Order: sequence, then structure tokens, then C-alpha cells
Amino acid sequence: SKRHRRSTMGSADLRVGSVFPPVRYGVFQNAGFLLFLFAPLFFFFSFFPFLWGFLNLWWVIEIMLSFSKFCGIWIMQSKENNFFLSIFWLKNSERMFCL
Repeated sequence: SKRHRRSTMGSADLRVGSVFPPVRYGVFQNAGFLLFLFAPLFFFFSFFPFLWGFLNLWWVIEIMLSFSKFCGIWIMQSKENNFFLSIFWLKNSERMFCL
């Protein structure tokens, strides 16, 4: 019982259907993934009160739309509901159909 739990604790995320890779080296294993997730929020909430904040938000949205060949269908479905994507729709419409 206790020996079995100790032997299978490191391979708990190796089962079929797991989303995240197994964490073996500590807390900062997926620090780059978390930075990739929360960097647009940090840019938005840190540069928005300034005058050049919208330009930095423009830069973040341009980088996020550069991956539109992987999520072009999602952008096409949500362009009526999302305000920022509807702003940059006509500007980046030639990039959306490069699937």
C-alpha cells in the first residue's frame, strides 16, 4: 500500500490523456509555460495607464495573431464577439487563411 504509492508517485501524470508533462524537478518546471500564458496580461495591466500602452498592446496582439495559422478557425468564430479581434480583423485578414 504505502510502498505502492511511493513507487507510482513520480509517474502519476504518465497516464493516457494527460495534458501536462510529468513534473519531476520542482516547482519551476513549467515556468516558461506560465510566463507564456500570463505575459500578455502583465503587458496589458502594466502599460495600459500610460500613453504608449496601446502601442505595447498592439505589439502583444500582433505577436498573438502571428500564431493565427494554428487558431484561425477560432478567430473566425469569435470575431463577432471579441472587440479587439474585430479591431484587428481587417488589418490581419490576409493572415487568417494560411491554414
